[in-house]
Amino acid sequence: MADISQEHALVDKQHHAIVAPHYDELVNIPRKTLNGCLFGKVEKMTRHLRGKMLDLGAGTGHMTVRFGENFSEAFLVDHSKEMLEQARKNISVIEKVKFHLTETDALDFIEGTGETFDFVACSGFLHHLDEADLTRAMSHISRVLDGKGLVVIAEPVKAERTEPAVIRWWNKPVMPRLMQYVTLAPAPEETPLSLSSFLGIAAKAGLSLKYQRKSWEIYSRYDNDWRDRLVIPVIDRIWNDGVVWIGVFGKA
Repeated sequence: MADISQEHALVDKQHHAIVAPHYDELVNIPRKTLNGCLFGKVEKMTRHLRGKMLDLGAGTGHMTVRFGENFSEAFLVDHSKEMLEQARKNISVIEKVKFHLTETDALDFIEGTGETFDFVACSGFLHHLDEADLTRAMSHISRVLDGKGLVVIAEPVKAERTEPAVIRWWNKPVMPRLMQYVTLAPAPEETPLSLSSFLGIAAKAGLSLKYQRKSWEIYSRYDNDWRDRLVIPVIDRIWNDGVVWIGVFGKA
């Protein structure tokens, strides 16, 4: 990896070491209702898969919590020991799955592993990579994917227009609490993916897009109670052209 990538990775690792105990509270729980909207169809598309799951850049394990119970084995890979410690607690609710938690650079893992997987989940990791490393990552994700397996990717993408005023209004009461994530520790600068460029890289890696959708960041105001579950799906359904992107890929 280039020096700038190594520096970015070091800052990111230091950041997550500090925020790990608070990550779910400040990042995942406020997105719970929206994530239910975003991943609903994906859960139906992947329900038939069995065998082995890879959660690449696993963080606190929210993708494994969502999808892992279908599989006999789940591999969680992250460069942050502290985030994996939180993941271990979160996945403890899942029974009859053999877990493998590996503290290492996700790109190094995917390049070096001889395993193949029926399902690969990758959330919030790929946008940290430069174009060369992103190309390598997608090539190896394609290599380790079983012929009938699926890859689910969730990443921030570049905005095509300004955030709708109604979403700024809805999120406004929540923002002071969410800003704690930034103030707890310095985070590396992050650049959202260029979606068109990324889809080109995925296609060259031998992956075929099966499904995609977008949304805006729409945070829960009321701790994910009935008010959030009523309003957020409506906002998401009307304003569905934002900066949160999910794609499902299979072998081309």
